[in-house]
Formats: sequence, structure tokens, C-alpha cells
Amino acid sequence: MKVQNIDKQNNISMRALYFPSKPESMTFITPKIEQAIINNKFISVLAQENDVFVRFIPKNEKFNFHMLSIDIVDLPEKLHKKSILFSSRIYGGVTDISAIDFINKIRKPLDNVKQNFFSRLFYGKKNPNQTEFFNYQELSPLVDDEYLLDKGMLSVNESLKLAELKRRTIDMEIMKRIDL
Repeated sequence: MKVQNIDKQNNISMRALYFPSKPESMTFITPKIEQAIINNKFISVLAQENDVFVRFIPKNEKFNFHMLSIDIVDLPEKLHKKSILFSSRIYGGVTDISAIDFINKIRKPLDNVKQNFFSRLFYGKKNPNQTEFFNYQELSPLVDDEYLLDKGMLSVNESLKLAELKRRTIDMEIMKRIDL
């Protein structure tokens, strides 16, 4: 595991950006990608206020989009606070966004987006947690994905719930090994 920017405050807590090596399938951090993550304003603010685990997997033959997962944890208490996932969207017709450009476009998702008459009429046309460049989703273990259930994709829904539980279990193991 690689640690970036440790800031000890009163020897009680530690605020840092971590690049865990597990699960391996979610960790493809090259030096350029690592620097883009460190330089991203949204992620750097998160890492100043919290302990953050970041994992990235670029688009490849198995995935047709980039994925960046951010786990906000409390290391002194060994707790998971929140898990968020960003996945890339294809933009500009047939042009794909590069991994670095994708990371550079990540920002805080919109809060409390007001819906007007037409957005209520065409529900689902514009998700406030999507931009031209990324999809955003908060993840919880063992919580159903309503979209997948509506589409009848029960086995995919179950697989995703179990995968999130496994990822959080791995994060807990990592947190237990970090001494403060």
C-alpha cells in the first residue's frame, strides 16, 4: 500500500491518501495516474479532511470504461464512512476520454439538484449524478440497486452487493494493519 501526504494532527488522527494494493483487480496506478489523483482538487480536499483509500482501473479489454473508487474511512476508529464510485462516460460522439483526462474531470457531485417540470416529466433523462464525463454513485454493501432490479437483472444485483461487501472487508483488514 502506498501512502501520500501524511498529516498527523495532535498524534490522535492521521489524514492521508492511500493507494491500497488490494483488491488487485481495482489497482492499476501508474505514476502519471497517481499524480493526477493527488492533484485532483476534489480528491485532495477529501484527503485533507478524511483518511481516503483510492483505487483505479483504466479502460481495457475487460472494462469499456474507467473506474475510480474512493473509500472514506476513519482510521483511528477503524470504520468505513462512505464509498463512492466514479465511472467514465464516452463523450464527443465516438471519442473516448483518457484515464488522466477522466481523473482531471472528477469533481464533487451536485447536491440537491432542483427538478423543473420537464425533468419530472422525462424522469431518468438527466441524472444529477452524471456529467458529460462521469457517472457517480455511492455504494453500500448488501443494498439493492433499483435500476438493476427494474431491469430484471437479479443475479447482477446480487453479485454487485457481494463484491462491495468483499471490498469493504478487505478495507477493514487493511485498516487493522495500520498503526496510528
